[in-house]
Amino acid sequence: MEPGRNPRRQNHRRAAVSTHAQHFEEARTWIRTLEEGARERRGFGYDVEWTEINHRQLGRNRVPDKVVVSTEADALRLIGTQKDAERFERLSRMTQERFPELRDWLIRRPFVALDHAVDWANVLAVLAWFRDHPNSGHYLRQIDIEGIDTKFIENHRSLLADLLSITIERQAGLEPGALATFEQNYGLKGKPPIVRFRVLDPALAIGGLTDIAVPADQFAVLRVRAPRIFITENEINGLAFPDMAKSLVVFGLGYSLDLLGGATWMRNCEIHYWGDIDTHGFAMLNRLRTRFPRVRSFRRTSRFEAPLRASPLKSARCTKRWQPINSETG
Repeated sequence: MEPGRNPRRQNHRRAAVSTHAQHFEEARTWIRTLEEGARERRGFGYDVEWTEINHRQLGRNRVPDKVVVSTEADALRLIGTQKDAERFERLSRMTQERFPELRDWLIRRPFVALDHAVDWANVLAVLAWFRDHPNSGHYLRQIDIEGIDTKFIENHRSLLADLLSITIERQAGLEPGALATFEQNYGLKGKPPIVRFRVLDPALAIGGLTDIAVPADQFAVLRVRAPRIFITENEINGLAFPDMAKSLVVFGLGYSLDLLGGATWMRNCEIHYWGDIDTHGFAMLNRLRTRFPRVRSFRRTSRFEAPLRASPLKSARCTKRWQPINSETG
């Protein structure tokens, strides 16, 4: 027990006096078992506090009233966790020497710390690196800490994020409650999100290329003479999309449609969205319309004369039929 802490007492709910007579042998076995496991016999563990009962047939008998575990060492030895306790003590001391602010975390989550005891020195080294290199602008795999594999941070990202939220402050400029990435929170450079698109009009090919993937910030400043843009969540749909005059198709973004938000040049384009007719498809359409309110949705049918007949743009190479889901409201 810690100095000054009272011994731990466990009261026993005593059976009725009549029960001792009805189950006399069971009661004797129980009492004997308690006695054999007590400190008096084993040299460690618990002490038994006794009380007396009086029975008209059995007379006066001494029975257990409380079990008392007087020391922390006794408690740990009883449950077989002395080595874990010693390991946690070393781990806790090492942590508080370098990061005293983690004391409360260790109290709340001792078993998490023990689960990572083998790697704990490396965990502390990573915390120290982030403390000493705020807003480094490094890529995750670029971080160089002696003796630590470059994949260590990735493999322990959840634990490190939990600890870093205490030892350093999140990157300034993030909105409260924002679902930021690990890299954004702690001043690292993340892999740039990619936007993939196909130029459907060979006459508008960019440097001879028609299937292009670029970082989202580069797509935002794209200059291409394509007044009509198709957006489809499915990659295969984008790859199979037919050639079409003065058009391009963006595909494969799924719920990452927000990446298109910086492409303000798209606001001057005719935009059509093709997604699944389910809750996910409509949710994506709704997110897209928060950026581009004039987006129209359409679906594919079995025949095709021209895409979206309401559009003034035509292509003789279309071989199937596409229709707006709702030509009035989109």
